[in-house]
Amino acid sequence: MYLPNPSDLANWDASPHLAPPELLAQSPKSWIAVAELDILCEEGKRYGGQLEALGVATEVQIIPGSTHSILVLDGALRLGRKLVLDAAEALAEAFGSTLGKEDRWPELDRHV
Repeated sequence: MYLPNPSDLANWDASPHLAPPELLAQSPKSWIAVAELDILCEEGKRYGGQLEALGVATEVQIIPGSTHSILVLDGALRLGRKLVLDAAEALAEAFGSTLGKEDRWPELDRHV
């Protein structure tokens, strides 16, 4: 549906795990979250494994029992809220900052 041209299916712009190893090796430290029940879960885990094998510091977080729509449901599911907070913490760390418990959004912490 998203790639009507069959030749685009092998393009790494469409799926990063298809990128050449020399390009993947230049990736920055990576944090990858995948939903356990997402059809793309295995692809996300494989991508994280490729980065790790190339020496890129990588953390792969699997959100148990969740589907591809977890971020759409972040207001309804505790796991979605936790994912948003975990992503914010990973970004803060990547930019040389910290996002401690005291800095988290208190209205979300009550529900996580």
